[in-house]
Amino acid sequence: IDGYIKTLHTSYSSDCVLQPAGTEELQLLATAFNQQFNLNQQQLQDNKLLIEDIVQISKKLADGDLRVTVQAEYKGAFTQIKDALETAISGLNGTVWQTKEVAEQVTQLINQIRSIGQSLASSTEQQSAAMEEVTSSLEESDAQIKSNAENASITNQLVNNTTDLAKAGKDKMKNMISAMNTI
Repeated sequence: IDGYIKTLHTSYSSDCVLQPAGTEELQLLATAFNQQFNLNQQQLQDNKLLIEDIVQISKKLADGDLRVTVQAEYKGAFTQIKDALETAISGLNGTVWQTKEVAEQVTQLINQIRSIGQSLASSTEQQSAAMEEVTSSLEESDAQIKSNAENASITNQLVNNTTDLAKAGKDKMKNMISAMNTI
């Protein structure tokens, strides 16, 4: 037995088998040793797979790939690592999705503001032509001014809404950065 133990310490071999050759106690000891050795080898292989999975997930997250999933089978205390990884991936995906949604809303608001601005520019050109021609009555001028005031009010509301959305987007980005730093 001493020779087997020295062999294990000096040159690691994954196929070390203790051959029972003697009394019944030695045979039982050799069998127990072989079983423990095989169990240790399996556990070492399982742990190696877990480490490879964690490294693969970490590399993909570092590269910005949020489609990564846990592949290895985590057992025992290692399930906490699996749960933490899955929670982190899910949280990052949620943050990115919310950021994308806010960006789309801001884009829509910008397009609405642009459209209203074009409408206001068009209205202003019409007013200028009407004043040059002096063919419109005071009532028409009054109605046009009221329309412009309403458009300006709508524009003001949209600008305020855009500002609020931008602030909310900024807050969400801060939360996302904080969450990413926490991870």
